[in-house]
Amino acid sequence: MPHKAPSSIFSTASPAKTGRFVIGLGLSILSGILLYLSFPPFDLGYLAWIAFVPVIVAQFIFANTDGQGKLFPALAWAILMGIILLETFPLGYLRGDPVGFLPLLGVLIVGGLIFLLGIPNGTVGFHRRTGYRFFLLFPTVGWVGFEYLRHKAQLGHLWGMLYITQHNNLPLIQLASLGGVWLVSFIVILANYALGLAIITYTPSLSQVPSPTSGGGPGRGPGEGRGEGEGPHVKIPLAVAAAVVLLAHGLGFALLGSQPAMESSLLRVAAVQVGGDLGDFPEVYRLWWRRDWSGMARAVLDDLEPLTREAAAQGAKLVVWPEASLWLDPQEHPPTKARLVRLVQETGIYLVSAYFILPDEGNLGWWLGFVPGMRNEATLISPDGQFLGVYGQDHPIPFTGEAFITERTYPTYQTPFGTLATIICYDNVFTDTTRKLVRKGAQLVAHTTHDFQPMVVYDPLHDVFRAAENRVSIVKADWRYGSAIIDPYGRVLAASPTDRRAKMVLIADVPLPSPSGTFYTRTGDWFGLLCFLGMVALIGYDFSWKKVYKRRLL
Repeated sequence: MPHKAPSSIFSTASPAKTGRFVIGLGLSILSGILLYLSFPPFDLGYLAWIAFVPVIVAQFIFANTDGQGKLFPALAWAILMGIILLETFPLGYLRGDPVGFLPLLGVLIVGGLIFLLGIPNGTVGFHRRTGYRFFLLFPTVGWVGFEYLRHKAQLGHLWGMLYITQHNNLPLIQLASLGGVWLVSFIVILANYALGLAIITYTPSLSQVPSPTSGGGPGRGPGEGRGEGEGPHVKIPLAVAAAVVLLAHGLGFALLGSQPAMESSLLRVAAVQVGGDLGDFPEVYRLWWRRDWSGMARAVLDDLEPLTREAAAQGAKLVVWPEASLWLDPQEHPPTKARLVRLVQETGIYLVSAYFILPDEGNLGWWLGFVPGMRNEATLISPDGQFLGVYGQDHPIPFTGEAFITERTYPTYQTPFGTLATIICYDNVFTDTTRKLVRKGAQLVAHTTHDFQPMVVYDPLHDVFRAAENRVSIVKADWRYGSAIIDPYGRVLAASPTDRRAKMVLIADVPLPSPSGTFYTRTGDWFGLLCFLGMVALIGYDFSWKKVYKRRLL
């Protein structure tokens, strides 16, 4: 019976192998850091195009065993997400509450899955056994499928999604109108692994290490073990990858160039930002803590009204208020309703007002408690004082205890300017809510939010992609920072700071595009689903190869 080498990831029987393992660890950490720098707040998006290359080299050149080859990408991903989530949920942020450690626990769990399954890029052994035929396909499909899974399972998908690094790459993000954000991530990953393939192909002196009998180590380069020269087998995939990246940007420029002239249908809009939270206004906070919703409404409106009148004086026809500006239903509270009606009638604006209904059983604080009767809603009020409908938040945040009872009807509102709609808070992180509204004719979506500072660094960028995916203008209004106005191609026309609080009114003229939406609007996340299914199929193929190999050893 053939001898089987130890399968431990730390099987480094010689100083040379130990050195290779340490170098691999260093390269994996470097990839994690490069990825982190490509995201906000550093926002060096160009680094995303090379950030995976060090971990590719670590996995396919310096790994001594298949276990080490699986460890390296898991470590790179854990470094990226660990840093991001430590910034977002710093130790002590929720001092004494275990939920502060849940995000980090999630990183460890997901990182463990990456290691155990050999995802998203496949194991070294798999690529050796298949002659590196899937070297570009497995990682691109795998990483996109992995992001799709994170999105659907809500595995921290607000943070660390690769496409976010490209929010300033205007030509590339136009591809979201065809295949969603998944196509954007696909192109970036493809470029990384094409560069990685070139490096591990043309550095054979580094990759020539004895192959473990377990079949797991890198052992040979991509061109070996096939009985043929490596040239055509490497050059063709590299040429294809280069062509895809160039064509993607060329197509993006073409989509930008084909945009219709929309100057005649511009609408002046405003996002009102009061510059503080409840805790920043002691008199309002005391009312909130006593659950004096009527008194709180009067106090908040004293801040919102002057800013709204300022926006109207600058010509805004639509004004958007932040999420949960009120903690009562204005249609059920006559004094508040009368005040809102008077405001719109005197200014002649359409007003998006948002309110939160917390039952008596609900907690005050970040943990609201899963209690019946909770509502997080937005309504559009016309210049004649009519409440045109109610939209309820589509995607509650489970770990805060949100559980809303509003029926999800996705209302849209016909106005003389065009068709308007609203979303709230977390809804923009999901791809489906805005898409459903645009399918119903929405040309502009008002997004009301109440974000904390680390979150607001990322949250408006998801609006950039929702706009580009569906060719819809978006107006985001927040309490303190991160308000933004975005055109249908993902251009940020106006934005408030994300690093400091500011009291301000954002004003911009936005186009109201054709209500037909895009190919993506009509077809949805087909590309992400296709990549996820491809990832599952390739993982299954990998495991079937392993079973066949083990039988041969017995």
